[in-house]
Amino acid sequence: MIHLLTGADERFAPGLLVTATSALLAMKRSQAVTIHVMDGGLSKESKDDLHSACLAINPNCSIHSIPTNTAAFGTFRPGLRDSRMYYARLWMGSLISAERVIYLDSDIVVLSDLSLLWERPMGGRISLACGDRSFANLAEDCPWPLDPPERTFPYFNSGFMLVDLEKWRADGLEKKALDLAAGAASYQWHDQTVLNYLLRGKVEIIEQTLNWQAETLPSESLDRLHIHYSTGRKPWSYWGLDSRFRIWRAFYSATGKDPLRLLLSRRETSGLILGLVEGTIRRNHWVRRLYVSWLSTLLQIQDGPQKAAIAGRLAYYSTGLGSPSGDSDIRQHNPVVSAIKQRFQNQKSPSEVTR
Repeated sequence: MIHLLTGADERFAPGLLVTATSALLAMKRSQAVTIHVMDGGLSKESKDDLHSACLAINPNCSIHSIPTNTAAFGTFRPGLRDSRMYYARLWMGSLISAERVIYLDSDIVVLSDLSLLWERPMGGRISLACGDRSFANLAEDCPWPLDPPERTFPYFNSGFMLVDLEKWRADGLEKKALDLAAGAASYQWHDQTVLNYLLRGKVEIIEQTLNWQAETLPSESLDRLHIHYSTGRKPWSYWGLDSRFRIWRAFYSATGKDPLRLLLSRRETSGLILGLVEGTIRRNHWVRRLYVSWLSTLLQIQDGPQKAAIAGRLAYYSTGLGSPSGDSDIRQHNPVVSAIKQRFQNQKSPSEVTR
């Protein structure tokens, strides 16, 4: 039995649906899986959609819903969109009686078989995790005392981890983590920095493809990739035209859902418009040249924070993802989108999934 842990409130319900179904699609249909869902306020419709989609893909799958009252984190610093669901993962040792668990944020698309990670020896470590895009070393975001060797320990992203829950419980990590998170220390990444501090020296850093933070896609095969939409641009609130967002929409639409209707129903019109505008600038050479020229002119006459923002946009469209060199990921992975849809159809048709 493989145990997966994720969580969401209603704002993250579309992401939860894709995370769970993509994880199941990447495994054998015969694999026994329990998905533990920390429920921070999911609607009945969202929970019904999740159950029917998961069981249609894998009849050996069970969904264990865990009511999660984030009021306990009322004094903790909020994260994206004022959410405190991030801290719920700190309860994992109490919520799950299993010996180990794979934790996934509910904004991840899984493209490889998680059973391969599940079977890995952990070599006495409490967790296996991947590096983070923000910081390389623990000392870069740690307000608590560190020995000199600890300052260079790698900083990991806590959105995807294999965790030895027996060692987690034996070390009393839940109470330690909650105590630190409730403190007044200043740091950037909420419970993630807390976990980095408490697990220092007890984590093995594994291949980055297992938690690929979606600023772009790698040029090689996506077979061993998990795409993590860790920035503020979630694919259920932003209509990106490049492959990162089309891959997510392929999974979502394969469950019988309409991603365009999703954005409109949630009144994410700004994300829809911004995505279409940015996609047009990226795809059209002449539009991009005119836009870059306009940004260059603005840069000469602006000061302060506005100038920094314009400089960032200019870099994006002249040398970054919005530049000609970044265009490759718009069309490069088209076959992946088709393969996702075919993979789902081989399991069940959308009409069967949504009954």
